[in-house]
Amino acid sequence: MKIGRAFKKLLVLLLFALGLLSWRNVKTDTCKNLLVGYISRMESLSSLKKDKVYHLKYSMESTFNGNSGVKSEVTEVEVFSSLGKMAIYDQRMNVFGDEENIFVVLPDIKKIYWNNSDPKIFNETDTYKKFLEIQLALLSSAKDISCSESENGLIMITIIPDSNFTKQTGLQIQQVTYSLKQDRIMQVENKYNGTRGIINQKMIYKKMDFDSPHNIISPIRALFKNNELKPIYKGFEIIDNRKNQ
Repeated sequence: MKIGRAFKKLLVLLLFALGLLSWRNVKTDTCKNLLVGYISRMESLSSLKKDKVYHLKYSMESTFNGNSGVKSEVTEVEVFSSLGKMAIYDQRMNVFGDEENIFVVLPDIKKIYWNNSDPKIFNETDTYKKFLEIQLALLSSAKDISCSESENGLIMITIIPDSNFTKQTGLQIQQVTYSLKQDRIMQVENKYNGTRGIINQKMIYKKMDFDSPHNIISPIRALFKNNELKPIYKGFEIIDNRKNQ
């Protein structure tokens, strides 16, 4: 069962849509350099380390066209990760992993998939790293970048990708809200052409901590007590996909 799919994203912003802020123009090179510098800094900080716990919390709203057959939804996601350990929580799926085991818990259908660990899974679920990689590629190929600043230290950056990037991803416009006070991206909104079913995707980064005090326990301890499933998972079916060593 592939679990990276639920964590591929880019996306949101809606303080701007409130219309309560007055914006002034900012030089294009200034805001582009701001993002490039931020991405470089975050790439170094977000590299997983054994003695550091990375905590990311965000909400994502995805809107699909009527022909896709997929309902629009808002998802709240919280990720704790370090080198060789992770715990991911959202409404539909929880994932617990270390260097030996990966458990995928699907509460709606009361199933738990038990898999051998795989380093690729840790890469697939490193959502913020993927966001940074895509963001850098977008900036490098953009045909137009414009930005404006509000009185409270927020910068709105609008990015128009070139035709090749749009052809590959379906992305037509991206709007990024950057906080000068917190020196980080707060929200992203991507608007798509609908060819892949998705029309709009919005993300708000609520928590971003590269040195969290949170302790990630082993997946066995997260799910079991005295060799039995914890009460919260009572009645869940375990599907064992582990391969014999």
